[in-house]
Amino acid sequence: MNLIKRHTILFSATAKEALKRFNELQLKEYFTLFVLNPSGKLIGTLSDGDIRRGLVDGKSINEQVSDFMYKDFKSILHDTISPVALKRLREQEYFLIPCIDKKGNLTGIIDLHKQRNKLPIDAVLMAGGKGKRLLPLTEKVPKSLLKIGGRPIIEYNILNLLKYGIENIYVCVNHLKQPLINYLSKQDYSSKIIFVEEKKELGTFGALSLIKKFTNRTLLVMNSDLLTNVDLEDLYLEYINSNAKLTVAATSYSVNIPYAVLKDSNGSILSLKEKPTETFMCNAGIYLLDSKLVSQVPNRQFFNATDFIEKSIKNKHKVITYSMLCYWLDIGKMEDYRKAQEDIKHLKF
Repeated sequence: MNLIKRHTILFSATAKEALKRFNELQLKEYFTLFVLNPSGKLIGTLSDGDIRRGLVDGKSINEQVSDFMYKDFKSILHDTISPVALKRLREQEYFLIPCIDKKGNLTGIIDLHKQRNKLPIDAVLMAGGKGKRLLPLTEKVPKSLLKIGGRPIIEYNILNLLKYGIENIYVCVNHLKQPLINYLSKQDYSSKIIFVEEKKELGTFGALSLIKKFTNRTLLVMNSDLLTNVDLEDLYLEYINSNAKLTVAATSYSVNIPYAVLKDSNGSILSLKEKPTETFMCNAGIYLLDSKLVSQVPNRQFFNATDFIEKSIKNKHKVITYSMLCYWLDIGKMEDYRKAQEDIKHLKF
């Protein structure tokens, strides 16, 4: 039973019938019903507390729910859903958000307990790599299907996309594509998974040329072999607020230099630093971009993310970095894979 069926009730139903409906809801669900008139227009909300307060005030349990309902409710227009507005509602602890059309008819319900937001983004997961550095694990299994804590790497990324309400997910496949297609096709995801098959290796961005049209203006491209709980809402809002055309997520990486580093001028030593640690901002393999920039990608040719970034800068598009303050691990080699198996025991996704 979907959210609308579980959480709606006609205004003419009695308070007693509403209590029966609340009793049918699962313990983890919110005890809220949306009250509709016969034409489907949303006219109020009803909680078990509303009924309790009505009974205390002397109302009968056999009276209509319209006599108990709360009329000053929050709603959002379904064709102008704003991630900023949803974030604000969530922070105000509104978790079941009714979506209405211009006539006030209920068209859907967003559960901000199960998903943090509804971002207007199309996502592309790059999953065509061979994973040579993870042999023999990747001899018969594509890298993105290797399991971390009992779940394939790519699935952590898909579930994170679902958490932010992303509905169109493209998965670019090439090497050992069939096991990956078979696995993902059997999963009951709430979003649509669209497979993009590369006939030859096209690099980290080349496969974008195979996708003829995107639903949303903003496009998320990321490597499927990342283990990360990146906050996509924060990434998206920073991208929008900056008016950038391309945002490159970046993670810090420290290098320990095992020697004393000298600073000199014309052969004279000015200072000495013993075994310093240098920290660099590195490309994290996660990108947000204006989908119109995909026209920069040559058709069916090998083209990497670095090529795309350099071309965007050359074309004078605004390119910014997003500093990630979350867990991030690129599972590229065996020590990364072993580290992920330990880290997952302590992480929340």
